[in-house]
Amino acid sequence: MENLKRILVATDFSEQSQFAISRAVDIAKTAKAQLLILHVVQKGFFDKVIDEVLPAARVILITPKEYAEQLLEEQINKLAPHKLKIEKIILSGEHPAKKILNYTKNNKIDLLVMGAHGEYSIHDWFVGTTTEYIAEKTTCPVLIIKNKPRHDYRKILIPVDFSLASKNAVEFSTQLLPKKDLRILHVGDQAYEDLLENDDDIPPGKSNKLRKEIFLILKNKTEKFINGCHNTFIKLSYDIKLGYPGIVILNEAKRLKRDLVIMGTEGHSRFHYLWLGRVASRVLIETEKDILLVPPASKKFKHKKISREKV
Repeated sequence: MENLKRILVATDFSEQSQFAISRAVDIAKTAKAQLLILHVVQKGFFDKVIDEVLPAARVILITPKEYAEQLLEEQINKLAPHKLKIEKIILSGEHPAKKILNYTKNNKIDLLVMGAHGEYSIHDWFVGTTTEYIAEKTTCPVLIIKNKPRHDYRKILIPVDFSLASKNAVEFSTQLLPKKDLRILHVGDQAYEDLLENDDDIPPGKSNKLRKEIFLILKNKTEKFINGCHNTFIKLSYDIKLGYPGIVILNEAKRLKRDLVIMGTEGHSRFHYLWLGRVASRVLIETEKDILLVPPASKKFKHKKISREKV
């Protein structure tokens, strides 16, 4: 992880944000990276009352920004035993997501970490807006934390659709987590299954043969895709399934007991399953696993050989 230099974690001081900070600390320690903790102060109803009705009260009352600075300072003091280089950032604005994204873009952030729930979080970005928004705006990978960290990531699922975005996600994964159990998943479209099950023109007994041929084609494409990624000296296991991509990914992540799902946020599919708008969005919202989204514009790691031996 030597190219992971600056990790930004956004906090609203909720419990989920604490989970995000804990995970970001672990990653920063492993990568020997600088950790930046950011909070966006939003102007609320109380501030408007103070400003419009009792402006003199500002002299004796602590401002939201001052309060946020105190909370961040307390948080950083608690992290002192980790001996990390930590910087606090306080921003102000009505739209935290935009503020955070702009900060990552303008300050060479290599990884953004956020909680999945809270005052501003995944729901501000994806629920009620669109996944396309963050994919277009972010310039670095985004790790969304849904669970309290209990150990480092050990089992990772990487769904791919053979696109450049999927390739970027695989390459990022092999650089970020080279010594972990990385498993590729390609989901052949449900249209294949529908064809085999419902096409009356397929003679009885030939559907199994066609199924084997389809899997062989997808197997060859998957292996060619993996071989086309950098760091192919790292052995990557893979599975091939047929079905609706979002549903299959959710089921496989659970069945295989994956700790983390890593996905590219832009892709393609012959049968019009929009990887970004439908698949990634559904997995992001419905999965119980932490999820790392790798945008096509993310800064690439330098490719170098990494041993699979344990540290």
